[in-house]
Amino acid sequence: FEAEDFQSLWAKQVRVEVMKRAAAAVAVLSWGAAAMPEKFNIPFCEELHGWLVENRKAETLVARAPRGFGKTVVQGNLIPMFQALVEPELFNFYLSVQATDEKALSVNRAIKSEFEENEVLQMAYGRQVSSRWTDAEFELKNGVVFKAVGAGASMRGMQYKNRRPDFLTLDDPYNEEQMNSLEAT
Repeated sequence: FEAEDFQSLWAKQVRVEVMKRAAAAVAVLSWGAAAMPEKFNIPFCEELHGWLVENRKAETLVARAPRGFGKTVVQGNLIPMFQALVEPELFNFYLSVQATDEKALSVNRAIKSEFEENEVLQMAYGRQVSSRWTDAEFELKNGVVFKAVGAGASMRGMQYKNRRPDFLTLDDPYNEEQMNSLEAT
């Protein structure tokens, strides 16, 4: 081992330990900061992000805040990833709905790439890549499914292996043109 390699490995192992402690304490934001520090390099908006985490199991949750407050990163990425790895019994099918297929796929790709490339997540939870692994739909080794669709897609009958989505994130369902059109909204 080179000194640089040892320091890198040690830093990753420290992050894994912090993640394990955060998971045990159900400290979702701390878990995310340890798992993905590059995504959480600015302070959390404690009021908004804490509220999202505190209410993450609510049957219906509506959050409205200006752009740049990290709603999508926390509600659409962090919370589903935490629950899928730490609490897989809560929900088994995460559906992300955005204004367009491309926006929905970008959210799913961000989650998928963390499972594929984040060495700290892999050290803590093992490699999650399974035989069903596309940008639009993928299944973790523990059976939890992530799927992404645009708001115009038909939701009726959506399923995966006879399971229906049980955690839905609807984020920015309208584009800029639609927001100003009464007929579109």
